[in-house]
Amino acid sequence: MTINVNTACRTVADDEAEPEVSILEEKINLYPNPASKEVNFEFSTIEKGDYTLSIFDVLGKKVYQDRLDVKEGISKKTINIMELRKGIYFVKIENQGAFSKTIKLVVEK
Repeated sequence: MTINVNTACRTVADDEAEPEVSILEEKINLYPNPASKEVNFEFSTIEKGDYTLSIFDVLGKKVYQDRLDVKEGISKKTINIMELRKGIYFVKIENQGAFSKTIKLVVEK
């Protein structure tokens, strides 16, 4: 599953006739999905910083969390999910309140 998120920002200077528009695009990949042993998470962004990657079960209980030091470009993380039971989970990536996205993950055994 691939999710693209676009965030447009407008900057207008006093001496500019036209505003400058910059596009920030994050690309999120979670594969394989469904998964049974491990899942690969790829996150592509032009915004570097500290991100938190969490997995929640359907009851909202956090079953995994890791901190990612994201650089510009593609960051990859392989997560061992062998301890998780069969079912539906939610993978959440967030950056200090500035960016947050949740993706459904199906775990099969």
